[in-house]
Amino acid sequence: MNYDNTRIELSNLVLECRIEGTSEPALVLLHGLSAHSGSWRKNFPVFAKQRKVIAPSFPRFEVSPQKLAQIYAQITEELLDSLRVRSAILVGNSLGGMIAMLYALKRPNCVCAVVLENSAGVEIAESFSKTNIPTLIIWGKKDHIIPVDTAYVFKTKIANSELVIFEDAAHVPHWEVPSRFNESVLRFTSEKC
Repeated sequence: MNYDNTRIELSNLVLECRIEGTSEPALVLLHGLSAHSGSWRKNFPVFAKQRKVIAPSFPRFEVSPQKLAQIYAQITEELLDSLRVRSAILVGNSLGGMIAMLYALKRPNCVCAVVLENSAGVEIAESFSKTNIPTLIIWGKKDHIIPVDTAYVFKTKIANSELVIFEDAAHVPHWEVPSRFNESVLRFTSEKC
């Protein structure tokens, strides 16, 4: 598998992105703050066997996390439009979860399912729930950045959701327990999409 990044020219920037596979709905892997597409390297090869996988590396901006999520959601929209992706499964870790929800709020008809992994953005969960998009909430119980109690708040606020807690993971289950993370995502998305 080729792990070289592709450079995608968008209206205001050139985005580094890893892309592999062909089958839609595409699996779009949205990293958290201070991360990049390489954080998904334990997941990418497994997912790319079944679907088109897109993992952007978002550029850094000196703004608040909330504003950053809005900027990244707009970049995600432009990226998926430029790649002619008609249907997507959004997988977001931390800030990436908030990006996924913001994109889904704007383009609900383009989203087949969402996976929120130790996600930020609980304040928009209720609005996101109105999209009725199937949502898998994955959380590492040992997370000290966004405590596991937040997972239960998401579960309560998002009606069409399932919750998986990994007892031995912290803030980044896709890195810490990749086999179980991959299995959970593939099971959920094969059932819902």
